[in-house]
Amino acid sequence: MSGSVQRLDTLIDDLLSYSAASHPLNTQKRKSLAAIATDLQKHFSEHTLGINKKLIWHINKNTAYMPYLPCKIILVQLINNALQYAAHRIRIDIDSNDHVATFAIYDDGMGIDADELRNITQPFFRGQHSHNHQGSGLGLSIVAESVKHLQGTIEFKPLSPGTQVCVVMPIKGKQ
Repeated sequence: MSGSVQRLDTLIDDLLSYSAASHPLNTQKRKSLAAIATDLQKHFSEHTLGINKKLIWHINKNTAYMPYLPCKIILVQLINNALQYAAHRIRIDIDSNDHVATFAIYDDGMGIDADELRNITQPFFRGQHSHNHQGSGLGLSIVAESVKHLQGTIEFKPLSPGTQVCVVMPIKGKQ
């Protein structure tokens, strides 16, 4: 029973994140990517206690200001996915220049099957390796929707071992 309640709670959180991803950008609080990363470092250091996986952060301290909520949603979902599938370590790179902001997440897990790549951001899609892990199948569709809302791109690249996810978003608005 408690497992069902937890799955329902996760699904509700995912649906709320999916909805939040489409709020108008001009009404959203902006924060530097370095500050967002600092918030997430604290969050994940508290939530990964007892997990034998290392998060390695590479953050450009002079990053652009971006809409806080969609960037946070993107990073939380991608890092949570990486934590589920990584063998030992996850690297998070956060950077920007005058024109684009970039997130790159690398894990050393089993990777994503090539034939699943085209469906991976579809709502409720769960790949063959995901059946041993909790999740609603909404995480990567939430990421894709948030990236689309920011007029960015997302790319999944197989590594050996693992996966790289690269998000590139144009920098718009007041810095």
